[in-house]
Amino acid sequence: RRVTSVMRVVITTGEKSGSVLASLLEKEVVWLDPGAKVQIFDIAATTGMTLGFWEGVLRVKGARDTINKATKEIERWRADVVVLIAFPGVNLILGRRCRKRGIRVIYLAPPQVWAWGRFRIGMLKEAADQVVCLFKFERDILKRTGVKASYYGYPFLDGVVVNRSPDEVRESLGMGREREYIVFLPGSRHSEIDFHQPLFIRSFNRLRSRYPELMGVIIGDREIELPAGMIMANPEWRYDIIACARLAVVVSGTVTAETALLGIPMVVCYHLNQPSRFLARMMVKLRYFSLPNIIAGKPVVPELLEPEEDDICRIINRLLEDTA
Repeated sequence: RRVTSVMRVVITTGEKSGSVLASLLEKEVVWLDPGAKVQIFDIAATTGMTLGFWEGVLRVKGARDTINKATKEIERWRADVVVLIAFPGVNLILGRRCRKRGIRVIYLAPPQVWAWGRFRIGMLKEAADQVVCLFKFERDILKRTGVKASYYGYPFLDGVVVNRSPDEVRESLGMGREREYIVFLPGSRHSEIDFHQPLFIRSFNRLRSRYPELMGVIIGDREIELPAGMIMANPEWRYDIIACARLAVVVSGTVTAETALLGIPMVVCYHLNQPSRFLARMMVKLRYFSLPNIIAGKPVVPELLEPEEDDICRIINRLLEDTA
């Protein structure tokens, strides 16, 4: 549907990884059509970020208000096409609304129905004219269910770029050129950070007693008190910092694929509160929860569900000492 001579595109996103995809997509659209008008609508800015199943249920009203606001914004923009990126709790409903208004909808990074929630396949068919998958196996699963799905490669390959040398990175962090450090990535959602950031700091303190020269770099922007030897770094430079690290401790999500692309050993952690854990046990049927293991179909990186200091330190000790 074209209502003007200028292509008008609205991209909706709700998470940091989705924002990266939105930025990459915006650049590509404008490169293909310099006259195109692109508007990115950040859902997280109005609903807050959620983790797991239960927290999403608690924010139903906020999601409804956001869907109403996003619908009005899309109509005001007279969008020719809407691109939904991830965030299914809002985007599946928003996509259906847009299609009823005659607006073409593309869903990029669809809900992970291969992991849990196959009931959402029907919702996905109603929400999107075209689905663009991040993984080939994802496309194959969706196509078998009648979803019009495509796969063109992993888009973060274009976004995972290192711009600084190891010496420049260490200098910017205020450490010597030969100094080794572990990078900690506690997640992007508030509930992820609340749980993992204190855990990672405690784990680093314990490691520091065994390796006094080891440094720690935590990626984030919260103002918190850090122990000796640990530095807070801007997420904007995370690829440079990850690429120069001895190893990474990360929360499960897109960052696990990014870290794998950078070739850095990692420990992957994931935490759910009690209600979410109960629901996940009933609904999730995966052997693994980190993207490198899911893609490989075997355990290539260690995973810790409900991580504790002892487990994190035990694996890090092995990775630091067994270099082979």
